[in-house]
Amino acid sequence: MRRWGLERKDAQRMSNALQKVSILADSLAMPRPPGEGDLRLEETYPYLLDQLCRQRLGTEAPLFIERGRRFRTIDQVVDDWPEGVIVKQADIAIVQVGIADCAPRVFSRRQHAMVSALPKTLREAVISFVHTHRRRILSLRPDCVYVKEKRFHEQVFRLATLARRENAAKLIFVNIIRPTDAMELRSPGFRSKVEGYNAWLAKYVDQEHVFLQDLQAQVDAGGSDKLTIDGIHLSREGHRGLATALSEQLTTLLSPSSAEAYA
Repeated sequence: MRRWGLERKDAQRMSNALQKVSILADSLAMPRPPGEGDLRLEETYPYLLDQLCRQRLGTEAPLFIERGRRFRTIDQVVDDWPEGVIVKQADIAIVQVGIADCAPRVFSRRQHAMVSALPKTLREAVISFVHTHRRRILSLRPDCVYVKEKRFHEQVFRLATLARRENAAKLIFVNIIRPTDAMELRSPGFRSKVEGYNAWLAKYVDQEHVFLQDLQAQVDAGGSDKLTIDGIHLSREGHRGLATALSEQLTTLLSPSSAEAYA
């Protein structure tokens, strides 16, 4: 019995030594079917990040817990934090959301559900009308978004506060890609919304508990035409670039000694 007790303590110590990284992301982190980018799982930045960290850190590489979800908002990240980060005892949380929060919408979530429930003929007529008059409709309701900016700011502050608690996970925000001219033309005000929401993601960075991965700067440097497939979703090259940048950041945060050896 005593021997079993010692083995259990050893196992517990080994378990505690395993570093974990939770990724709470939107569809940017997920594979895409043909016609929407044709991106396989092994080409996404979470998968590539895992592979790069294995190369950089070897046996000290963390366990990645990836939880991508389509249309994920900052509200859902806050809801998922207890189970996805605290219960999992993650050392670092990567939060990559924002586009679903701030994108200009013709319909609210509730209105979208109501339209989806309409009979097919009527639903198609409504969608056709909206498609034709989208710019005009958006100009009449410029604040129709899934998460208003004030609420987004409050939730970013809440996550930063959680990250600053004793023994809490460090937090890396990945900011939002600025829409292209074509997307701005279709959805007036989209670009200014992204810039405003990105400002809140950067506000609470302290380089001790809260960090920023500047995806927009990467896209600016590499070219939106090369790093994205539609102006907001990453191309294969874009995924590789984000994974490389995050692996460098994680190497430093998780194992400074390994970072020095790698350099």
